[in-house]
Amino acid sequence: FSSELFELYRLARADGKGISDIKIKSVQWVLDIGHAEKCIHELYEVTEDSVFLIFGSEEGRIMADKWQGKGQFLYAADFDEARQILSENEVSFSIIDYLHGQHSEEDYLNAEDIDSAGRELFYELRQNEPEMPVFIWETDFYIYNREEIISFLNKGADAVIHMTPDKMDECQSIIEKLQVQLWQQKAMDTLALKHQVLSYETVQFLSE
Repeated sequence: FSSELFELYRLARADGKGISDIKIKSVQWVLDIGHAEKCIHELYEVTEDSVFLIFGSEEGRIMADKWQGKGQFLYAADFDEARQILSENEVSFSIIDYLHGQHSEEDYLNAEDIDSAGRELFYELRQNEPEMPVFIWETDFYIYNREEIISFLNKGADAVIHMTPDKMDECQSIIEKLQVQLWQQKAMDTLALKHQVLSYETVQFLSE
């Protein structure tokens, strides 16, 4: 990394400027994989057969249908349906409405203690699929407080994500970033497992 920055400043100084005269506002790293082999593409792009689970209310079905394209978003409204999806597919990550499918109207001091299908699915995934990223889906119905969010994180949730159909584009942007980050992490884990490394040829250039 330091050698790349050194070369960047060398290019800037080639115009006859001193170090104090160089005004670099930002540094961007662009990866050109247009002509790379398929196996390299798969390290950086979400494959079409990737599967993601959304568990919750009917709003989840709307979002799942909207986000088809970069992988398959599968929707489940009840616990058994979610179980079937998990048994039949290699799910990359799950988004769970923890409060969905309440079994009783009993009041609870903390939301994470509620008796619900979402809670049941969350704990089953943490026990049986500890490596799978699981996100808590926060809706307008209930906004989790700081203590509840910390509790979810301590129990194995990767994050709490607020998603509503009326902010579909904003939600989709968040999901796409999660997809890419998690897929690339999975690719790096695969390379480490196979004791392989990636090497890069770099070219530096300055914009106007």
